[in-house]
Amino acid sequence: MGREEESEAPLTSVVHEVLRPGNGITNPRVGNQVTAHYVGTLKSTGKTFDSSRTSGKKPIRFRIGEDQVIKGCEIGVLQMTLGERALLTIPSKLAYGESGGGGGIVPPNADLVFDVELLEIEGRSLTAIKRYEEEVRKWAATKLSNFDSDEKFRAKRLKEHGSREGYEAFLDKTVMEKLKWVPPPKAKPDADTAAEAPQPSEVAAS
Repeated sequence: MGREEESEAPLTSVVHEVLRPGNGITNPRVGNQVTAHYVGTLKSTGKTFDSSRTSGKKPIRFRIGEDQVIKGCEIGVLQMTLGERALLTIPSKLAYGESGGGGGIVPPNADLVFDVELLEIEGRSLTAIKRYEEEVRKWAATKLSNFDSDEKFRAKRLKEHGSREGYEAFLDKTVMEKLKWVPPPKAKPDADTAAEAPQPSEVAAS
């Protein structure tokens, strides 16, 4: 088949390409408010049609699941972790579709590319989450120390987890679960560990 007969397959879903990894743990979820920098370009020409990085503009803030941005952006951001910068290639059907957008700047049926940097989840930056991680890991270390020094505490945990290794694995799992996401305001904490582990809401945004 000659090169002149080749054609690019139509885009059907959001393509997520990591430019700079985030923390690899903390994902936004539906209902979270996120803050992000973005540069939107037309896939066909590379022309920029909108950007938060333009002088005088600020990062965009939106709540996932409330249709405050195009659907493709929501889908793409949900695949990112805090601090990540990524290229999101979005098909027209998940962008502005047949009608186009931006007052004619985005033509009908245009696929788009967004350069997105996920800055905050629920107002908490990567720096704030790192501080929170230190607090949670300190909490876990204290619990393990209590296991070693307090006979009554140890007996109860042995009954629940079988061994020191089992309890340590439970603590490690709890730490990772706590770092995976930032709950939206008034979200109910996990019943199993909420009373013991510090919550992200206790960490002020940086």
